[in-house]
Amino acid sequence: ADGESEAAGGESSASSRTSGGRPLAFSPLGDAEDRRRVRSSLFDALGTLVSERKLGGLPLDPVAVLRRARRDAASFRELVARLPPWHDAETSGALCMASIYARAAYGLVGRTGMFDSMPSCVWVFSGQRARYDMAQDVDTASNNAAFLDMVQLPRSDLVCAQWRVLGPLCPVFVVARDHDMRWLVVTVRGTLSTKDILTDAAVNPVPFLEGSAHEGFAAAADRLVEALKEVLPHEVAAHPGYRLVLCGHSMG
Repeated sequence: ADGESEAAGGESSASSRTSGGRPLAFSPLGDAEDRRRVRSSLFDALGTLVSERKLGGLPLDPVAVLRRARRDAASFRELVARLPPWHDAETSGALCMASIYARAAYGLVGRTGMFDSMPSCVWVFSGQRARYDMAQDVDTASNNAAFLDMVQLPRSDLVCAQWRVLGPLCPVFVVARDHDMRWLVVTVRGTLSTKDILTDAAVNPVPFLEGSAHEGFAAAADRLVEALKEVLPHEVAAHPGYRLVLCGHSMG
């Protein structure tokens, strides 16, 4: 795979290019402004939490988190036990394929199995980052090759990819064509970089459709839609009958 979607070195521009040469309008507000927004969202959420709960209602003992985790796990098992048996093999197959795309959105990190165990995952975010930042230092050609290998697609079906995090609230994503599945896939990576963690930290709920959403995720979704507003309509028009599939892992 070549590196035409993104420069292999540092990004001086906020736009990436598709394999067809069309620019992606993926423009963060600016690192300082986005960090201010994250800070404000986090403090607003903490203020709401403290104002709505008395101090005596906050779990201050060190095992409170473990108790909550066990309670949640028990509730989940009870819910699963009430569900009817699942026999939809076609949907199960589609979900399995979508999960492969969600993994492939991690590029070289996913291909080399760095998230396959808790110790290796911790290493990616600690010692590995001090030596070589897998989120920012891996070149585009290597990430493209890893992605294509995992999903078994030719280079010509990689529509576009944004592998570097341009700032908080700016997700990493890949768009691809899968002719066997008759899919146009948008897959979004989960947390890997420090800037992704800032997106996670913007936890204040904001209005979204008829309910509310995590502010960081909602902002990242808005920017993703903005980035793909020309690419996706073009691909949908060029491939009638194909299904638009959006998938991702964790934050993605």
